[in-house]
Amino acid sequence: MMHSSVDIKSLMVPGKCVHLSGIGGVSMCPLAEVLAGMGMKVQGSDMNDSDTVRHLRSQGISVAIGHSAENLKDCDLVIRTAAIHDENPEIVAAISGSINCVMDTSLNAELLAAITAAVVHHSGGGVHAVKIKHSSNAWPLSGRQKLMDSRQFA
Repeated sequence: MMHSSVDIKSLMVPGKCVHLSGIGGVSMCPLAEVLAGMGMKVQGSDMNDSDTVRHLRSQGISVAIGHSAENLKDCDLVIRTAAIHDENPEIVAAISGSINCVMDTSLNAELLAAITAAVVHHSGGGVHAVKIKHSSNAWPLSGRQKLMDSRQFA
């Protein structure tokens, strides 16, 4: 269960707190970095400690190991991966506590628009903003590829 009418753009602003359930995943780590770069307070949880989790912590992002309602800490938005089910205690707490909750795959277009709007707004518009806008489209993908390249597969 998720909120279908969440206005992502109003929540993707500096100072808002976002919790990423499954933050150690390959799609969530770059997302966490992008959101933190936008000035949002980013926190998250994952089932296992990993190099990815340690990397996020080194960037000042708080990561709890294990999923618990207490991990939400007054956040404004919960983003989850498809691997996080409705019965997850964080999702149950978000829904029952009226915290906006969305799946990462359902907000790609809206998130990219929010990131682009934030970059254009903070850069003052103009040619500089256009250059940043275009590079912001590729940054999450390059971050994801960098993360994938850094992992060792047996």
